[in-house]
Amino acid sequence: LAAHLAYVRLEEGTKDPARVLLAWERALAAFPNTPYLWLRAGRAASVLLPAVPAASASIFVRGSRNCPAAGELWARAARAAERRDGGPSEAVLALLDAADAAPLATAEERVEVALCRLDALRRAGGDAALAGVRAAFAALDATLASRFPAYTDPDLLLPPYRARCELELGGGEEGAGRVWEGAAAHARYSGRAKFWTTYALEAAETLSIDVARGALRKGLTRKLD
Repeated sequence: LAAHLAYVRLEEGTKDPARVLLAWERALAAFPNTPYLWLRAGRAASVLLPAVPAASASIFVRGSRNCPAAGELWARAARAAERRDGGPSEAVLALLDAADAAPLATAEERVEVALCRLDALRRAGGDAALAGVRAAFAALDATLASRFPAYTDPDLLLPPYRARCELELGGGEEGAGRVWEGAAAHARYSGRAKFWTTYALEAAETLSIDVARGALRKGLTRKLD
């Protein structure tokens, strides 16, 4: 492996994308079950050939097939394929279906893949987008509850994203409010000061000052971490 990486660095000195990517392909052929090699090669393709998204997509997609337990590869494959196809094509959604069936070991990987699907559905828009997003969130909720009950959403990604999807796709303030109230009732969030401040700030920006004040008052009644 070290020899292949040294060869890649040597070829990088030529500034020739074809030669650099060929060196990466040789490394991948020798070590096809090494996720970080696929990740590095895919990133190299996206930098060397930014106008040819199919190049990085090909690497990430092949990597996800060779390393099916690597969630980051599935996520990068889906996003690269969406750039290649100019949107959330059937091929992208099929790739995300395969990712859902893959043996991903951590909640963080499941969330990363789910966010790729949600981004694709949101960008696709249309009359069915909100129903699709809600169904995808419900599936993620079920997976986290059954397989990863200790997951805490440490970066507080899910409620703000979910609420903004409601606002953007037609669920309106009522839908966004239900999202925040549902999260507030969940043990994952209800005892965290960061959740209540985020709720209040998001409410002030997207809902109303009254809702934001209500969030702060509710937070102050809880035993917070």
